[in-house]
Amino acid sequence: QHHITFYSVVFLGEIRKQTGDSLVHAAIVAEGAVTGSREADAFSVLQHVLGAGPLVRRGSSVTSKLTQGVAKATSKPFDVSAFNVNYSDSGLFGVYTISQAPNAGEVIKAALNQVKAVAQGSVTDADVTVANNSLNNYNKQSVPSSKKKRLLNEIGSESLVSGTHTSPSAAAQKIDSVTTADVVNAAKKFVSGKKSMAATGDLGNTPFLDEL
Repeated sequence: QHHITFYSVVFLGEIRKQTGDSLVHAAIVAEGAVTGSREADAFSVLQHVLGAGPLVRRGSSVTSKLTQGVAKATSKPFDVSAFNVNYSDSGLFGVYTISQAPNAGEVIKAALNQVKAVAQGSVTDADVTVANNSLNNYNKQSVPSSKKKRLLNEIGSESLVSGTHTSPSAAAQKIDSVTTADVVNAAKKFVSGKKSMAATGDLGNTPFLDEL
């Protein structure tokens, strides 16, 4: 049995696991930021501007940019979230989608378009403030849901849910110092960065990386 692993996604660029499953799981990632850097905080805020997805109950993330954007592209059920992981020497930022197989392409493209929109300045100070508060609340209760773990384990990325944490008060101060411009710059780095992609399911309607 072939397992899609975190490292193979990063180094091979593209992994497609054709299973025939009616749900397509896809992750598109690019280089993020190193642990403890201001840029890492900006990516964390960007993650919450876009929507941290399965970490919150279904229905409570309706204000997230990813959810809004994808909902305009399909009437079928979907899940979409941004994720951010930081290491001592590098980091990863990306978008994770779950969609009905026939709608995978439009869901993935709509999600990426939301990141592009932020990179082009389509984010307000109010968006960033809401994301800061969301992130600070998340840091206080930072136990990833079993659903999130299960989804990320689909591509072998256990490391994505095991990050290190500073004290909530120290983290909150760092997060609150992130500006809207910092968030736009983080989105720009993702948009311009070299992408890697992993997808599993019935992939007939799932675009290849060079089609995104």
